[in-house]
Amino acid sequence: VSQSRYANSDEIVSVYSQLTGWQDVISSGNHAAIFDGNEIKTFIDVKRWNSSEAKAVNNKDLLVGYASEVVNGNVAPRFFVYDYAAQKLTFPTTLFASANTVPEAVNDNGMVVGTSQNYIAGFAKPRQVGFLFDNVKGTFQDLNKLVACNTPYNIVQAVDINEKNVIIANTVKEVDKRDSKGNVIKDAAGNPEKEETLS
Repeated sequence: VSQSRYANSDEIVSVYSQLTGWQDVISSGNHAAIFDGNEIKTFIDVKRWNSSEAKAVNNKDLLVGYASEVVNGNVAPRFFVYDYAAQKLTFPTTLFASANTVPEAVNDNGMVVGTSQNYIAGFAKPRQVGFLFDNVKGTFQDLNKLVACNTPYNIVQAVDINEKNVIIANTVKEVDKRDSKGNVIKDAAGNPEKEETLS
């Protein structure tokens, strides 16, 4: 599974290249594709979505990926699950309706991990978080809600999951901010300034 180029519409658009100059072409985009034997197939409505990608497939032919659309001038990826045998495409409910959500892996238990967004106390905008989706139960969770409350780490991306449901993830940790000599930087009140570092 991966991507292939498909026509997004029947519309002709003019594009400019330094090599060829102006040319009229059919609007197209990269979309989720399945390579089955000698055939390349898609299951995404290429006229509905700007682009899409199939990111992973398990041994039960369950595919996961994302389809993107432009929302308020920004590209917004939406998480999908595609059951190849049943030819059923679903867009699971995520942490909130417009959360940018990209899966990275799916195991044979139907557990999916990846990156999404969530609203966190103290921050005005949604923050990047790792997620776990259970395709059997239909539950979508912020991985940070599944670890101990006193952990100093915030999970920002889940990158893989094995058949024992063990997850590999990237985290950030809040630490004292330091200058180039290693000295702690303090604010006007004498309190150490903080910054996040990838762990």
